[in-house]
Amino acid sequence: MKRKVFSILFAVVLVLSLSLMTTVPVAAQTTWYVDDATCPSTGSGTSGDPFCSIQDAIDAASAGDTINVAAGTYYENITLKNGVEVLGAGASVTTIQGTGAGSVVTAISVSSSTKLDGFTITGGNAINGGGMYNWSSSLVVTNCTFSANLAAAYGGGMCNSWYSSPTVTNCTFSANSAMHGGGMNNDYSSPTVTNCTFSGNSATWYGGGMRNYYSSPTVTNCTFSGNWATYGGGMFNYSYSPVVTNCTFFGNSATYGDGMYNWESSPVVTNCILWGDSPDEIYDSGSTPVVTYCDVQGGYSGVGNIDADPLFVNPAADDYHLQSGSPCIDTGSNAAPSLPTTDFEGDPRIVDGNGDGSAVADMGVDEYVPPPPPIVGGTVYPVDKVGILMPWIGLAVALALAGVFVTRLARRKVRG
Repeated sequence: MKRKVFSILFAVVLVLSLSLMTTVPVAAQTTWYVDDATCPSTGSGTSGDPFCSIQDAIDAASAGDTINVAAGTYYENITLKNGVEVLGAGASVTTIQGTGAGSVVTAISVSSSTKLDGFTITGGNAINGGGMYNWSSSLVVTNCTFSANLAAAYGGGMCNSWYSSPTVTNCTFSANSAMHGGGMNNDYSSPTVTNCTFSGNSATWYGGGMRNYYSSPTVTNCTFSGNWATYGGGMFNYSYSPVVTNCTFFGNSATYGDGMYNWESSPVVTNCILWGDSPDEIYDSGSTPVVTYCDVQGGYSGVGNIDADPLFVNPAADDYHLQSGSPCIDTGSNAAPSLPTTDFEGDPRIVDGNGDGSAVADMGVDEYVPPPPPIVGGTVYPVDKVGILMPWIGLAVALALAGVFVTRLARRKVRG
């Protein structure tokens, strides 16, 4: 009886479960297409009839959808939608040219399921975030170039405000300007910035390359070069504790703190190179930064720090690879916070670069990978090749003889 009751209950539960499964709708993901070659027609967004406006595609899309944007220049300002991925054909061929009024790209309260990839963002002119303005957002931004954007107040290239934590990877910020944070401005925000370049940006007051105000970004494998500000040519930090690992600062300028200016801040700086930003590579005002395993021109107190020419390959051409014999090879720390697995161009981060049998991370964005040993004598193994081929030749001969033997044996049996 108990077994029968249990069977009936199990059947009822199973039927209810199946009915729930069949009544819950599953949203279908859609891929939308944009191609400026279709302008001025509106299009339907299908692959055969694409939109000519990125914003039209965003307005049509729903969470989980993808928008593929063809190569071209799109003259518009766009606002992203939560959960929608907007993918360009590459920053070298796909440009969003701002109208000169407002941020080129705006993201408000979007999550990490939102993505912007493969664009050049230029021509922005806004109060905050000339190139891109993120408010309370944690989207993903990859393979983008932010260039020649202007902000009257904060963030020429990008402004992250009100607890935004975007993940910004493989992006370039160049020739952007603002009153504060020429390349990037972070207010009460903690973005993760990896493999990015900040060059030629300027700020009237704080942070030519990056300004961090009550913010703790994680900045890794990034280059800051040729940026300018009154305070903090490369980076300006106010309060909180940014984490800066394996970054290179070179040729930045400021009235105070050419490389980095810390004001009542305690950044953690590890495995970095700060060179050619003299006279002030690091300027501290009421701050307690932790700087270790870094190459700082003029010297800086801290474990593992050195003061020696890093021997860049060609810094005048923005080539910050390390030459053989650089004092920055194998002198970083494998225990650095947020230590990346690769360097700025994808080489393994921990390599035995000096050949002493111990693999240690380098300082700066580049991990020196020693070239393979040269072939001595210039000949290509003439004897070894024969040695390698001989067993195979012998095997082939043996198989041929065996084949002859088997054939003869078969003929004898037939005759017998």
